[in-house]
Amino acid sequence: MANDDTTESTMKTVEIGAKYVYHNVMELTGFDRCDRCNAQAYAKVTTLSGKELMFCGHHLASHKPVLMETCQEIHDYTPALATTGMTSASV
Repeated sequence: MANDDTTESTMKTVEIGAKYVYHNVMELTGFDRCDRCNAQAYAKVTTLSGKELMFCGHHLASHKPVLMETCQEIHDYTPALATTGMTSASV
């Protein structure tokens, strides 16, 4: 695991196939919706073709193995839930 301290919002960066970045500050808004179920998005994924996909925490977790192998970047904002005091019940 490689640590990346280039921005305050980045907790750590892990490079295994896709560049995986954990964020502890939420940069997505309530208007950003999961492309699978329309729930609030907590992850932004860039595909190899450059398209962006949004996922809720549930769908990010369920698709993570495939996304790690087939995408350029994954920005995971689920750690921001812990720093804001939000729980899955409140979203």
